[in-house]
Amino acid sequence: MAVADLQLQDGSPVRVPLYGERPTEFSAERAQSLLLLQELLAEQSFRTDEPFARVLSQELKRVRRSGAVVIVSPRLDPDLTDLALSFRRMGPNVRYYLVTYEAEQPGWLPYIRRLQEAGAEVCYVTPAS
Repeated sequence: MAVADLQLQDGSPVRVPLYGERPTEFSAERAQSLLLLQELLAEQSFRTDEPFARVLSQELKRVRRSGAVVIVSPRLDPDLTDLALSFRRMGPNVRYYLVTYEAEQPGWLPYIRRLQEAGAEVCYVTPAS
């Protein structure tokens, strides 16, 4: 929500594909639309058998029209890292929000380093209790 709000305040459009049990897409050019995004996010169960990496790869076709890509996930693995790097190579800025209580997990450090070396930002978000 905060990223979408900042984009809209900057006058940039926002598009959020939602691939939960009821796939939909949020698209807006005005901050007044954020309430709709909040409702759509609240309605998403995010319980699907489709791997997140496959969902991201579906967006590769449309990423060239974007100025930036934001990925929010509690996971970071080789597949997700490679996809984020593919987005970056196609031109857009990439910001990866890693949702975790333990940002310094040793297993994630090589992936974080690869993302940062390619110019992608990696941010940590602590889940709400």
